[in-house]
Amino acid sequence: MGNVHEEVNRYMDLPYRIVLLRDETCDEEPCIVAEHPELSGCISHGCNSEEALSNLREARRAYIESLLEDGLPVPLPEAAEVSVSEVDSLDFDTWDYTMEKAKGPDHVLVEVSLAGP
Repeated sequence: MGNVHEEVNRYMDLPYRIVLLRDETCDEEPCIVAEHPELSGCISHGCNSEEALSNLREARRAYIESLLEDGLPVPLPEAAEVSVSEVDSLDFDTWDYTMEKAKGPDHVLVEVSLAGP
């Protein structure tokens, strides 16, 4: 089990896709839900995209660590469409509005890869 930490770190460096969705909290406050499609059930949320992505990173680490500790296989990532550097420079509110008009409020806003600089 001593190598679990190193193995978790290797998986954390892989380019898992992220899907961001607009949603509401139980208090009807707007939020962003972030999930990894390749890691079934690995999901988090935040008040904005930055917080949702940060929370998802923590959830991904716990998810991968749990699988490894239980001796279960960790799914590998699929190809992604947008890099983190592109998301960092994205005006999320403007892009969110554009996607809402195009696809509706509950559809995918952006898929990103965690790989990058």
